[in-house]
Order: sequence, then structure tokens, then C-alpha cells
Amino acid sequence: MKPRPENVETARVLGYLGRANLLYCSRACAAERGQVQAAPLDQEEYQALVDRGSLASTVVCPVCGSEYPLEPGADEER
Repeated sequence: MKPRPENVETARVLGYLGRANLLYCSRACAAERGQVQAAPLDQEEYQALVDRGSLASTVVCPVCGSEYPLEPGADEER
């Protein structure tokens, strides 16, 4: 029996969500702030947090100041 092909398309990780809903740009930045358990966050998860008001819609990494490569939502487009 031939093995079933796995879904090779992976979600694009936008950042890593730590405690207190802080979003870090990388595992290294999260670890630098003691957030080694920070969870990867993709576009859909990010948008759900923004919609609930749990996360700012424009964010930068609190460690290095990098901006997240986020596409503007429908309400943010000009």
C-alpha cells in the first residue's frame, strides 16, 4: 500500500506568541525574554487575536524592534 502524501504546504509563521499576548519575531527573541515556550502564530491566528482585541493590529518585536511582515486587513486597506 502506497503511503498517503502529507500536506506539504505549511502555514507561514508570522511570529511567536508569548505570555501576556506579546508577539516576538523569532524564537531567539522570545527566548531572550524568557519566553522559550512561545507558540508559532500564523496569519489566521494573528487575525483572530486582533479581531478579539487581544493583540495590536500593528506590532513590532519588543526585543529587536523588527516589524512583522503582515498584510493589511480589509479594514486597513486604503
